[in-house]
Amino acid sequence: MPAGAVAHAHAPVPLSQTLGTLAVWLAVWIVPLAAVVVLFESDHVLAQIAWFFSKLAVVTFGGAYAVLAYMAQAVVESYGWLTPGEMLDGLAAA
Repeated sequence: MPAGAVAHAHAPVPLSQTLGTLAVWLAVWIVPLAAVVVLFESDHVLAQIAWFFSKLAVVTFGGAYAVLAYMAQAVVESYGWLTPGEMLDGLAAA
């Protein structure tokens, strides 16, 4: 250790603190999503987009290639929001 450096011992984080943090961030994710569904109903396009991008955020951990393939397939085939050509234009612009 270099001269003047201080070693810090870190205490383990209590489970209650971890669960509290988890609850806060789940609320930050779920409350706006639920508000959109309540305001516009679940079959409204804004509710569908909110839910789709929430799922997409989870897939993001797989990397960009996993996200782009999933997004392209869902947007074109499942939802029909874009044509295949429009999706390719969007991917090229990105």
